[in-house]
Amino acid sequence: MKISIVITIFNCEKYLRECLDSIVNQTYDNLEIVLVNDGSTDSSGEICKSYVDIDKRIKYVEKTNSGVMDARVVGFKNCSGDYIYSVDSDDIVDLNCVQTIVDEISNTKADIVCFNGYQFVGEINNKSVINNGVLGVFENNQIKEEILKQCIGGIRNVNSINNCLWLKFIKKFLIDNCLQYCESGIAFGEDMLVSFACIAQANKVVFIDEKFYYYRQFSEQSTKKYKTNLIEVEEKLIANLLKINDDYKLNCLNEILRHGLETAKATIFNEVKFGKKYRDVKNKILQLYNANFYNKMIINLKVNAFTKQEKIIFYLLKHKCTKTLILLAKLVKIIQGV
Repeated sequence: MKISIVITIFNCEKYLRECLDSIVNQTYDNLEIVLVNDGSTDSSGEICKSYVDIDKRIKYVEKTNSGVMDARVVGFKNCSGDYIYSVDSDDIVDLNCVQTIVDEISNTKADIVCFNGYQFVGEINNKSVINNGVLGVFENNQIKEEILKQCIGGIRNVNSINNCLWLKFIKKFLIDNCLQYCESGIAFGEDMLVSFACIAQANKVVFIDEKFYYYRQFSEQSTKKYKTNLIEVEEKLIANLLKINDDYKLNCLNEILRHGLETAKATIFNEVKFGKKYRDVKNKILQLYNANFYNKMIINLKVNAFTKQEKIIFYLLKHKCTKTLILLAKLVKIIQGV
């Protein structure tokens, strides 16, 4: 069985060798390692080329910078393995990961195998566990009824599925079929989109209790940065999630629209959190009112089982209570001290 490992790289010279060493030294040898340099301006390209010179299993591709989604698609299209595994270039993979997953695939004939990992800041010893909320083997209707609804962000459920691609080995044909939904410009939520599309097609998905991935966190995570194009990106993301839902005749409309509600809330809180002027916050909310996912959400979203906060925000959005929404966001900012 041949495993393709896609590593997308952007200005990661500090940690890249550690990541690559954890891949090339896997105890399982039948690998195809696809390195996609997404327009790095540091020495990442030179580091990649030095590994190409000593390991014939490595393919190296350079492209202009356009984000993780586009880089992953380039990587996927350069894969020829039976299964595909995606890795971030500043993270580390346990050396027994691939062998263990291959054994699991051989035993279960799973289309997708999911596992667990760790996250850490600074030293790897300072780590905490990243778990999927479920364990076991899921097939056909079980996948649609028990797994897919837990793949959409915004669901507050301890049994939720971690959408990160670096916790999944996915059969190549599932990846090939999902590329039609990988629209350029989706700068966040891309893992959720690919995971959702692949799991929607799968006949068997297995979750095992093994911790193989070490996810490196930094003091400045993307959640702490101002997102200028949140609405535009989410328009594309939600449109493709809805298309997957329709194409595979799923029953995840409410979960997807709930993610839209989370996006609407994040849009408002994002503006207030970073101290934008009232006029700018108001204009952003008016832009939100014109978004396609907003209109679908207002018409179709069922909020009966939602939290009190979600119900309040939905009511204010539905009735376009712009001033109250801004006031609420400012109040939350004061309470949280952000």
